[in-house]
Amino acid sequence: MVTNPDLVAGKYAVASAVFYWDTNGLNERADTDDAKGVTKRINGGLNGFPERLRLIKKAKKLLQASPEAPTAPPPAPGPAPTLEDATHRVAATSLNLRRTPQVKLKNRIGTLGQGKGVVKVREADTPGWAMVRVMLHGKLREGFVYAEHLEAIAEKQEVAKRADLARSGHIVAVLPEHGGFKAKRNSAGEVLQPVESQAGVSNFRFEVQGSHWWQKAKFQSYGFWRHG
Repeated sequence: MVTNPDLVAGKYAVASAVFYWDTNGLNERADTDDAKGVTKRINGGLNGFPERLRLIKKAKKLLQASPEAPTAPPPAPGPAPTLEDATHRVAATSLNLRRTPQVKLKNRIGTLGQGKGVVKVREADTPGWAMVRVMLHGKLREGFVYAEHLEAIAEKQEVAKRADLARSGHIVAVLPEHGGFKAKRNSAGEVLQPVESQAGVSNFRFEVQGSHWWQKAKFQSYGFWRHG
C-alpha cells in the first residue's frame, strides 16, 4: 500500500474501509446510533454532518421498506444473557474494560463502576491483568482489567453441625482462587478442595486444606450456603 496507494481507491477500497472502521472502534458508536461520534472519528470534526445525517435517515427508511419481500415472523425472544454469580467486584472508583491487556485509547470496551460484580475468567498472559466476564449495558462482555483493582467475593460458607450437640458447630468461608492459593481440582477441572478462610480456634485468611473436614465423624451433618 505504501508503494502503491492507488490500490486503496480501487482493489482494496472495501477492505481498507473495514480495517479503518474496526481499528477505530466505530462499531460500538454505530450500535448506539452515535452519528456524531462516528463522524468525528472519521473526519476529525462535524463538517458536512447535516447532509450525512440526512443520508443516514434516508438509508434507514430504504432498508426498512421492502414491500415485495416476504416478511418473516419475528423470532421468538430468547433468554436474556445472564452472568453467573460474580467472583469479584470492582474496588476502584472506576475501572476500564479493554479488548487486550494493555492501555490503548482504541481498545477500551467500557467503564465498570465501583462495586460492579464480575466473573474472573483467568489471569492474563500479561502480568498484572485478568480476563473477566461482565454484564455491560445489557450485554454479556469479556475483556481485560487491572487485576489489582478487583477484590474477591466470599462465595459460600461451609457449615457443619457437631455430633456432640454440647459443642458449637464450625463455619468456614469458601473463597474464589486468590494469588497463589488455587483450589485442588480433578482432571475434569472439578473442585475437590476449595480455598477457605477461617476465624476460630485456628485462624487463616487463605488455605487449601488437605481433607474434607466437614465429612469427619465428629460432625453429624453439614451444608453449603451461597451468599447473593
